[in-house]
Amino acid sequence: MLKKIMLLGAAIAALVAIAAPAAQASHVFATNNVPITEHENVVFSGEAAFELTSGAAGAHAEVEATMTLNAGTLTVGGQVGTVKEFHVFNCTGTGQLNNRPCTPTTTEVNWPVTLRADTNLEIDVNLHQIYYGDAGHTIPVATTSLVGPVVVDINAAAITSGTLTGGEGLLANGGPATASGTLFTETEGLSLE
Repeated sequence: MLKKIMLLGAAIAALVAIAAPAAQASHVFATNNVPITEHENVVFSGEAAFELTSGAAGAHAEVEATMTLNAGTLTVGGQVGTVKEFHVFNCTGTGQLNNRPCTPTTTEVNWPVTLRADTNLEIDVNLHQIYYGDAGHTIPVATTSLVGPVVVDINAAAITSGTLTGGEGLLANGGPATASGTLFTETEGLSLE
């Protein structure tokens, strides 16, 4: 009897091991319901903000991010694209840096974009900003770094925008941070199927 139970347990474990990879969902990016066959650049723009959860400092700005979407089969947990360019306009500080003009140290980035199980996207950001004491951006007074996951909540059936939230582990200057905002794209018919 014990041997039969052990054999049954082994058979069930083998079936689970075989079925688990098959259960992992795969997706494709599509335009007008046709899967893209080459990497495609999509521009997202809108207002965004980040802040230390302590409220000590942060920034609010208009942003424009160019994301290269991967063609072919995409899997949950896998890299599905890359943010290649990140431009910031009208950036101002918040909290202790309230109304201070700010700029990122670079616009060329290489941030991986991962597909989450909830079909939202997660961008692994690494953004460094300089805050200035004057409108001419000649007197630097502070720097911040925003590092970690930012979640982009999308409607997979019709990707027209994405709502930003801080993922678990998002840090600003080493402390817990939040992200917020909504970015829009003018790419028509974009979906994740």
